[in-house]
Amino acid sequence: MAGVNAAFYYWLATRLRSWRRVLLVAAVAGIPLGIVAGRWAWAGLAGSLGVVPVTVIPGPALLAGLAALLLAGNLLTAAPASVAARTRPAAVGCTTEL
Repeated sequence: MAGVNAAFYYWLATRLRSWRRVLLVAAVAGIPLGIVAGRWAWAGLAGSLGVVPVTVIPGPALLAGLAALLLAGNLLTAAPASVAARTRPAAVGCTTEL
């Protein structure tokens, strides 16, 4: 690509890194809350059905979901980040004519 240099790749890497942090914080908060909410909901449903509420948390599936979340986040942020890196700042903000 014409005009792509090391600064562009550095900028792109920092943007992807910042989105990775957001996704990790969301996962760190969401996974435990999801486990607690799931256990609570299953305990209520199992109690109303008259069965023993046994909860199994699939560790490999949680790790696979976290990996998929990071992969999808990186893929979804790569295209807008590269478009934003190629856009000149003055071309975006200057829309008035004198």
